[in-house]
Amino acid sequence: MLITLICVPYEVSAQLTWSPVFFSEDDSLTISFGASAGNGDLEGFQGDVYLYTGVITSSSTSGTDWKYVKPNGSNGWSTFPANLKMNATGSDQWLFTFAPSIRDFFDVPDSENIEKIALLFRGEQGGEAVKVGRMADGSDWFIPIEESGLTLTRLSPARNFTFCNSPCAVDIEIHLSTTQPDSTRSIRLLRQSPQGTYSDTLAVTSGDTLRTTQVFSEPQVHKLLAIGSSADLQDSSFFDVMVSEAPLNQKRPDGLKDGITEHQDGSVSFSLFAPNKSIVHLVGDFNDWNPTQEFVLKRDSLNPDSTWFWTTLTGLEMDKAYRFQYLVDGEIRIADPYSELILDPNDDRWIPASINASFPNYPVDKTQFHVGVFELDEPIFEWSDQTFTPPPKEELVIYELLLRDFVEDHTFETLIDTLDYLERLGVNAIELMPVNEFEGNSSWGYNPSHYFAVDKYYGTKKQFKRFVNESHRRGIAIILDMVLNHSFGQSPMVRLYAEGDYGPPTEENPWFNQVAKHDFNVGYDMNHERLATQYFVDRVTQFWLEEFHIDGFRFDLSKGFTQRNTLGNVGAWGQYDESRIRLLKRMADHMWSINPDAYVILEHFAEYREERELASYGALLWRNMNYAYGQATMGFASGSDFSGVHHLAAGFPNANLIGYMESHDEQWLMYKNVNYGNSSGDYSVRDFRTALTRQPIAGAFFFLWPGPKMIWQFGELGYGGGQGECLKGHEYANEEQCLPSDPGRTAPKPIRWTYRDNPLRYAIYEQWSAMISLRKQDPLFTSASTEVKHYLNVDQKWMYLQGPSSDTKALIVGNFGVEPQSRNFKVTNFTTETTWYDYFSGDSLVANEQGLLSFDQQPGEFSILTTKSFATPLVSVSTEDDQSRMSIPTSFEVSSVYPNPFNPEARFEIDISKPSNVSVHVVDILGRTVHIVQPKQRMLAGQYTFTLQATQLSSGTYFVSVQSDENGFFMTPFTVLK
Repeated sequence: MLITLICVPYEVSAQLTWSPVFFSEDDSLTISFGASAGNGDLEGFQGDVYLYTGVITSSSTSGTDWKYVKPNGSNGWSTFPANLKMNATGSDQWLFTFAPSIRDFFDVPDSENIEKIALLFRGEQGGEAVKVGRMADGSDWFIPIEESGLTLTRLSPARNFTFCNSPCAVDIEIHLSTTQPDSTRSIRLLRQSPQGTYSDTLAVTSGDTLRTTQVFSEPQVHKLLAIGSSADLQDSSFFDVMVSEAPLNQKRPDGLKDGITEHQDGSVSFSLFAPNKSIVHLVGDFNDWNPTQEFVLKRDSLNPDSTWFWTTLTGLEMDKAYRFQYLVDGEIRIADPYSELILDPNDDRWIPASINASFPNYPVDKTQFHVGVFELDEPIFEWSDQTFTPPPKEELVIYELLLRDFVEDHTFETLIDTLDYLERLGVNAIELMPVNEFEGNSSWGYNPSHYFAVDKYYGTKKQFKRFVNESHRRGIAIILDMVLNHSFGQSPMVRLYAEGDYGPPTEENPWFNQVAKHDFNVGYDMNHERLATQYFVDRVTQFWLEEFHIDGFRFDLSKGFTQRNTLGNVGAWGQYDESRIRLLKRMADHMWSINPDAYVILEHFAEYREERELASYGALLWRNMNYAYGQATMGFASGSDFSGVHHLAAGFPNANLIGYMESHDEQWLMYKNVNYGNSSGDYSVRDFRTALTRQPIAGAFFFLWPGPKMIWQFGELGYGGGQGECLKGHEYANEEQCLPSDPGRTAPKPIRWTYRDNPLRYAIYEQWSAMISLRKQDPLFTSASTEVKHYLNVDQKWMYLQGPSSDTKALIVGNFGVEPQSRNFKVTNFTTETTWYDYFSGDSLVANEQGLLSFDQQPGEFSILTTKSFATPLVSVSTEDDQSRMSIPTSFEVSSVYPNPFNPEARFEIDISKPSNVSVHVVDILGRTVHIVQPKQRMLAGQYTFTLQATQLSSGTYFVSVQSDENGFFMTPFTVLK
């Protein structure tokens, strides 16, 4: 029996152990995992650790094709069931037992053989995998099924590839273990001959340990093979030692930039900025991934801290995608930081062809870590947006969205299909949360790894260009959320100078600080004072502006663009920082040299003096008004003065504040309404239907303030407060206030296009659309010079608008309270105009002899009056809880399970007519609970669909048992057939 294993470093194998050592698929197995194993991501982690696990079987298409994954389902990664929780034993060590057998645990049919167990170790906090224990190279863990036999373990060198300069001495240590302790054992170390056979014997030992030092002088790859023998068993380990000569010193050709440059003659140049590195090899499909002397890059060194490595390839095929990497100092494998397509050894297999089939397979047997791809003579995209002009800053109505949580297949192609919906709403800009390559697939995107590649999880760069082009055709600008405060460990610029495979950065790193300069940093902090960082930042912004016709950027954590150390003092971080202002102006100047109209949007939140200076320079700044608008919609006058959404009220001379009621970082207003809303008598904001009627009035007092505005996805449909719609880690929803079943802060959220079918929800969309339309029809509602008088810290609020840009005057009056309100408004205090027009009804109103207009308003009622008559929108404004207009069930009901019998999956529905505490269990014919579908939790009125998986149950008859505090006990039968 011949067993061939890929050996792993000693410290890895020592930290992932299992008992028994030799076992079959019908045995139970206990594993022990240490935090320092592999990438060491769980070192010092204090939370619970959960397995994400599966098996490689005879039905797998490759050695990494997971089957029978637990937890299963599309959201399995963000699920943490108790049966996958590991037992903490202390000292950063965790245990887990697969029982009663490996086959039974994974429910693998007898027709398949189990070859390996696949493992990832997830550190859970707040319903998210905040830490993930992987192999040192970022790949998955695998335990081979070994019933008996012989195992050879190479302790040194730990890596399968060792690099050294000629001549070099390599210490080699190899051990054997076997289930035949009395057998005769031997280990041989062989080198491959020029003829390709392993016939050159370097060392031999009789016993279970071989220790030797071998000296290699000839510049080449020395391919080695260790063979262990015991009786009729053998095990082997292949590894390489590469000996190289110093690179040729030669100046780069004039004009050659960092990254990949295609030339008209079909040749391709590569240039890598790598100070203090000795040698770089180019490896890829063009040389079968062999780092030979022919592919050593030339070195252009002004001095040790200004060094480039470069080369030019010829003889490449047109229209062919080439995979490649840089091998730096024989140890570090990175993709080019400027690569426009990245291959990931772990994440790519989870992207189905229906989402993105445009990228080649990862070269599994050739290399490790990220791989770049280039293609000569790529087809040129035909743009048709030459006449597009981005909206002026003060007219912006931005729609912020996370593609993952906006459309089910999270693709640019499907996003194009939503443009009709967004155009009808009236938005003229879309702000996309990060779409450049980030770590993992499902993410908010604030963990960037590569800045020039579109993340494949969302589609192809051609599809993204189609989306931008189609948006521009509709007059909609595209803004990208760009993360340049930090990068994460998979970044090639982190990995090139890192203490481990994925960081932290070393002192030599030309782009990143060893220690972040502020407390809010995540990942690894960029040093924006470094010329290398400034060059890189400028290349990033220029690339997206030119290649994808992007109209601007929202810079995440822009307050972090500083080298002033404020660790431990968040207040000092926000104080006026001349160096930070200088750096941001420098970046903006470069952008405007490419596109004078480009939006520079800062998530800044610094002191007034700094923000005013940046706004006066032309930057736009995020203006968070979530708290004030939340107080208002909940029905509390205290703290509800939202005038800070207006630049003049905030003390800014220019309309450069992007006001928002909600964003990806803020709790939904609807969540606040239904959980914390005010009440009086029979009127309660916490009533679901009443909560929805509070959103249109907020829109009236939001969109009609002059200056740019932003809304967060599905806010126009009253998102928030439904099942799974709770943003964890927020003042209005800490971990205890959100339900345990609610997704983590950055985990996928429910996608609610069905909310359009709810008339009261869609009424919000219609009314907001009408308000945005009014905003577009008159400069009164956008001009920076418009004066706004207001009275807001009361229940019945009003705001009056007038200015030199328009002859129109406007008056908005609304009752945010929970009781009826009346007000006489003397319009003649502001204008001689006495005839006013109600925007939504079309009625005309005339002030009385005293110049008064009277307003008697129910809670949530509002009026938009103008001195100019505008076309009446085809929507109505109502605060009534009209049951007939809503798809809210009239009774509590539990449907039958369908299909029935079933395998592998079935569904059932529950109709809830009013909020209630509800639990859903599966019980057997004896009434014993065998599966918890949903623990008892508060559910709002609505229609809910639940899914049953056959893998959770054995064959037999069961009942869905539903218990409601308000409505009693319900049961419905079903049968599982296997």
